[in-house]
Amino acid sequence: MGAAVSRVRVRVWSMLLMDDATEPPVLYQVPVVERAAAAPEASAHLIAALDDGTHLYDGPHDAAFTDVLLDLIVHERRAVAHGATAVGHYSGAPDAARPGPHVPASVLGGEQSNTSIIYRPDGAAPLICKVFRQLHHGDNPDVTLQTALAASGSPHVPPSVGDVVGEWDDVGRPDGRARGHLAFAQEFLPGVEDAWRVALLAAAGGRDFADDARALGVAVAEVHRSLGGAFPRERASAELIAAIDEAWQRRLTIGVAEVPALEPHRAAIAEYYARATQGAWPQLQRIHGDLHLGQVILSPSADGSCSTSRASRCGPWPSVAVPTCRCATWRACCARSTTSRARPRSCTRARRRGSDVGRLGPPGVHRRLYRGIRHRSQQVP
Repeated sequence: MGAAVSRVRVRVWSMLLMDDATEPPVLYQVPVVERAAAAPEASAHLIAALDDGTHLYDGPHDAAFTDVLLDLIVHERRAVAHGATAVGHYSGAPDAARPGPHVPASVLGGEQSNTSIIYRPDGAAPLICKVFRQLHHGDNPDVTLQTALAASGSPHVPPSVGDVVGEWDDVGRPDGRARGHLAFAQEFLPGVEDAWRVALLAAAGGRDFADDARALGVAVAEVHRSLGGAFPRERASAELIAAIDEAWQRRLTIGVAEVPALEPHRAAIAEYYARATQGAWPQLQRIHGDLHLGQVILSPSADGSCSTSRASRCGPWPSVAVPTCRCATWRACCARSTTSRARPRSCTRARRRGSDVGRLGPPGVHRRLYRGIRHRSQQVP
């Protein structure tokens, strides 16, 4: 996702790197800003300096990337590449003022699997945009759930701003294409604390947590009522129940293998599962699939907000099909871009030696791979 600005020779890339050293393979999104000269103020986020003087920086820490990303969302831009596209969708209030072209931004620290960028537009509420580092085919529940809740008027989620959906070549898909969310933006609630910390402080101070727990229960119930109305319900068919039972059995097998002390209880657990499959099942609806105290925040402007990061229906999601394209790059807001393919081992080696925040690794590791990507890009007419 990026732009090429010839005047200052800045390019923004969003590279898709496949790590097939894991099982299943993992597709990573790695935003990179390419500058013709060094940017001393961004030295802490330098990825590498190439022999021709080009400097590569970690995208979310560079204003070139954050500006393009926000513009892509709020103005519903489309980035077209050879084999890859990115489309922004705005889901904020139609009459709301949209942010300008250059909004101060900073990266939220402490995250493990994604990167969140905080935007602070003048005269408006701050925004948070989550850049998904691990990609897969299909809609991301983090996006669809919160967008639907916000659209329903639920007071328990921050208002949605928009998202970016990408498509890329995937020889493992029947139609040769994969589609998934790349980023998601919503209003940011500063100065709030998650329920886990509130509960810990209550315990440490000897304060009764009952009222807070009751308010949390009410908020969760209202969220699930909203989800029941926002998404279709599903009848528990025999095929679906069988699939859920298969998942239970698989997890039981894994659990016993990892904790042998569970073996004496295995038969009783399996019998419990069998009784459950024979019982009367209600209609299934979308639920929050990762609800714990760390996912809930207490907002002073509401009765409590459920900050959701994962969602599921009552049952397993369809298997995630991991794209098999090895390396794709695209420049957003440009007419010319490319999807480049590199040898799987090269991509895997570069990604394996990188870090979870999207760095490509020490300069000497990935330069050859990067040059190959850039060279192929420049061949596109």
